[in-house]
Amino acid sequence: MMGGPGMMGGSPGMMGMQMSAALDLNDQQRAKIARIFEDARRKNWDAMGKVMDESATLRDLYNAPTHDSAAIGRQTVKIAELRRPIIEAMVIAHDQIEALLTTEQKDRLRSFHRGWMMPGE
Repeated sequence: MMGGPGMMGGSPGMMGMQMSAALDLNDQQRAKIARIFEDARRKNWDAMGKVMDESATLRDLYNAPTHDSAAIGRQTVKIAELRRPIIEAMVIAHDQIEALLTTEQKDRLRSFHRGWMMPGE
């Protein structure tokens, strides 16, 4: 999920490299985490495309000569509903990744970036 909700503004590949270095992951952990990110990306691909399409519609509503606040509100809700399963899948991925870590790695992860899957924390 390239910089989307819950990805700290980077690609999963960048996140994986940063995390690997910060946590001193072993080869098996790195491989499993890469698979988790890939599975999440594959699972979310269609939904991310729909979010982008609906975001373009929202942009068009804002760029219209007059603003229809009800239509903008409906479109915003539609986008939020499309994002929900993406967010839920990323929470599941987060939990799967944490399950692979030792106690020391979990502590380092939390100190590296508290709530690492949520932006701005």
